[in-house]
Amino acid sequence: MKHGLNTDKNKNTKENMSKRIKVPIDTVISRDEAEALVTDIANCENNRRKLQAQLDQEKLELESRYAASFELLDEQVQQNRDALKGWADQNPQLFEKKKSYDFACGTVGFRTGMPALKPLNKNWNMDKALQATMQHLPNFIIGKPVIDSAGLIAQREDPDIIAQLPKCGLRIVQQETFYVDPKLADTDARVSVTTEAK
Repeated sequence: MKHGLNTDKNKNTKENMSKRIKVPIDTVISRDEAEALVTDIANCENNRRKLQAQLDQEKLELESRYAASFELLDEQVQQNRDALKGWADQNPQLFEKKKSYDFACGTVGFRTGMPALKPLNKNWNMDKALQATMQHLPNFIIGKPVIDSAGLIAQREDPDIIAQLPKCGLRIVQQETFYVDPKLADTDARVSVTTEAK
C-alpha cells in the first residue's frame, strides 16, 4: 500500500485552484461574479473536506500498521521498569546519598512528591485529628473550622510542630515514585530501532 496523498487527486485540485476567479479586493463585482466566487469557495471547502478525510484515513492506516510494535515495546519497557524497581528496593544503600543511580545508558531513582497531611495511623481519622488540632495547634485551624494543611506543611520542620503533630493524630508524608530515565539516541537512531522491531 502506498502512503501519501493521491497524486491524481492532488493534480486535479491544483488544476481547479488555477482556474479560480481572481478579483481585486477593491473591485466592484456583479451578482454573477459574486455567485461564481461563492461557488468557488464551496468547491474549495468541499475539496478540503475530501483531502482531510483522505489524510485521516491514511493516518489511521499508519497507526494501525505500527500499533502492535508500539504495544510490544511498551510492554517490554514496563516489565523492565518493574524489574528495576524490585532491584532498587532490594538495594536501598545505593540510594542513601542521592536518590538516583547512574548507568551507562540511563538513570534510575526515586522522585519525592509534594508533602501531604495524613492521619497518624489507623486509629485516627481527619475528624478526630481536627478536634485534637484545635486543642494542641489552634493556630492551624481555619474557616469552618478545618485544619490548615498548607500552613502545617510549610512549617513541617519546626520542632514545635514536629512535637505536636502526633498528639493531633497527624503526620506529613511525601510519596516517592520510582523512575527510569534512559539516555536516548538521536531521532534517526530511534526510528531505525522502531522499524527493526516490527
